[in-house]
Amino acid sequence: MRPFLSVLSLAALPAVSCFAQAEPIQSCDEAVVVYAAPQLIPLKGHVTVKRLAVRPAAPPQDDEGEDKRWAPQRTAAFTRVTRPGVNGPDTVALEIFSTKTSARWRMDFDRELDSAEAQWINEELLFVRAWWGRIVSTELIFEVGSGRFLYAKEANYGLLTQPCAKRQPK
Repeated sequence: MRPFLSVLSLAALPAVSCFAQAEPIQSCDEAVVVYAAPQLIPLKGHVTVKRLAVRPAAPPQDDEGEDKRWAPQRTAAFTRVTRPGVNGPDTVALEIFSTKTSARWRMDFDRELDSAEAQWINEELLFVRAWWGRIVSTELIFEVGSGRFLYAKEANYGLLTQPCAKRQPK
């Protein structure tokens, strides 16, 4: 019985050694966020923009915390609206409007959204980052006057979650 076991253990050795070879660990400097056209979470069906019939209520004049709802010169603003979900989680929307023109929009996100961050770039452009989980977000630049997205990219942070090798000091 012993010779059989030694032959069996020798026969299994190449299989073990091929599994032991792992891909080399990338350098931490090589880990990047990958930007691409929205594919994992396409805009269609997940983000919709509609013109509002009436201007939404203005947010408070004092912007508190990180949520700066007024544009720098107070010519536009946004409010965050959370609505109870139908047969599921709550939905999030941003209502965006101009104080100088008739532009007023509602940006709805589907129920898969974890959170939405918004920040004014200038009086006309609003940067929105919609998180769909811990790894994938959609980054948008919304033009208030036209109600359209000038920029839409999916940001995948997956490579940043992988193990990496720190650079050795010289």
